[in-house]
Amino acid sequence: MNSELAKLIYDLKWDEQSAFNVYNIRRQLTASWFEYYIAFFFEKKLWYKMKIPSKVYSADWWIDIKWVRKNKEGIIEYCIIQCKKHRLTTFWINDIRSFVWWIFHILYDFPTTKAYYITTSIYSDPAIKYWNDEGISLKDYSNIVKIYNQYSLSDFEKDIQKELPLKYKSIFNKWRENKNKGSN
Repeated sequence: MNSELAKLIYDLKWDEQSAFNVYNIRRQLTASWFEYYIAFFFEKKLWYKMKIPSKVYSADWWIDIKWVRKNKEGIIEYCIIQCKKHRLTTFWINDIRSFVWWIFHILYDFPTTKAYYITTSIYSDPAIKYWNDEGISLKDYSNIVKIYNQYSLSDFEKDIQKELPLKYKSIFNKWRENKNKGSN
């Protein structure tokens, strides 16, 4: 068994299937496709309209995804999301401080903005405490399991094929190769 997968099973203290789901997301999705996966989840399951950056690795100023929606009361809500797809990495307080520093102007101008920092990894205790003080919603790999249970990679694949056919054709063979490597 792969050491990363063994650590996930140990850390999650859940069933092996949950650990395999997180492991497969880490293994099969590139950083850009992880951003798309999270964006599609928010759009398909939470009814937000997304703005996804056109190029990954370009200067996105710590905002991978921006969304807007009207809530039940008719008030416009804004949200910004930073996605980090990593293996066995702990995010420390400085990572979260950097995120807050880059988005401060948005939070100041639009105080009801929701900010998420979503990762396939984990957060340190100081980062979690800082998050509580700043109001940033941290989502780690335990939350990724919950997202996967509502929106699987096969659902994601179908949505990409339907909504982004050109991107699907250009990248999906590589994704399929990565997917098949793990099943050997």
